Amino acid sequence: MSTTIPELSFKDIEKGDPKSIELLSLALEDHGFFSIIDHGLSSELLDKCYKSSIDFFNLNDELKLAYHSRASKGARGYTPTGIETAVGEKIADQKEFWHHGPIIDETFDKRISENLVINEIDDFNKNFDDLYLELHSIGLRVMSVIALSIGLDKNYFFDSIDLVPKIFLTFLVILYCLPLVQGIDEKNIPMVVYQAHDLLPLNH
Repeated sequence: MSTTIPELSFKDIEKGDPKSIELLSLALEDHGFFSIIDHGLSSELLDKCYKSSIDFFNLNDELKLAYHSRASKGARGYTPTGIETAVGEKIADQKEFWHHGPIIDETFDKRISENLVINEIDDFNKNFDDLYLELHSIGLRVMSVIALSIGLDKNYFFDSIDLVPKIFLTFLVILYCLPLVQGIDEKNIPMVVYQAHDLLPLNH
């Protein structure tokens, strides 16, 4: 088995190109995952989200800490550096991050928190609401092709996919990794591998 992560054109697999479907089936059998290109995610939207992220992390610490949601245990909003420490490590992760989930309504479990609204940055919430919806839409289409590739109805996974965000925590994670401080040995900075459920890698 190759150690290279399979890279597939979503345009090809969605239109049913036999060679691409064969590569998809092999990727699922040999690796269990794959990366996709030609997925159609809006480059303009990604640029807006990158800009919103930069603007947020450039805010002063006092403003950012106002969005640190202890009630949701970090499942929504801002988490400052030094809060999380990887299993087996003694030094806290050198990162800040923001969690942004779906827009919730009465169909969601009561334990699912609403997104925090950032007042200082125009369209921050709109940009990430739109990104979440676009990723969810692409995810549905990917799962439809996967279902067909293993002999199932194309809508086989749809009910489960729509239900998951309503009863489990699902969110976008916007990470800002801090630059190394002069005098700190980079060998002492933990390099953490994060485990993500329902991961959908998208190459921009």
